Amino acid sequence: MLFLIAGAIAVSAVTTTVLANNTTLTVRASVLNVRLGPGLAYNVMGRVNNGTQLTVISKSNSWYQVRLAGNKIGWVASWLVDQNEPSTSSAKVATVTQAANVRASASTTAKILAASASATR
Repeated sequence: MLFLIAGAIAVSAVTTTVLANNTTLTVRASVLNVRLGPGLAYNVMGRVNNGTQLTVISKSNSWYQVRLAGNKIGWVASWLVDQNEPSTSSAKVATVTQAANVRASASTTAKILAASASATR
């Protein structure tokens, strides 16, 4: 089994489980404008309500790039949201049932950090 948790990697031949570090935000404003880019000069593409959970993709200065419903991507101001602490209960888990490489980034050309053997069940 392959476990990738906070940078630690262990490999075994049964199945592969990867926990991704998902940072989420909770909207603190009553209504939050979602913009096309990281700044007030960018047009508003939509709005989300107080208490809405958003998944962070990246950060630029005081702005978070987030994934919205319908797989849309936009930007929100950091001073209008609260960052949630990542936990294993909210982590995404994937089980790989065949040989797989764990890479340094999301690219087939990225450095291979570890490899799992073919899984048997």
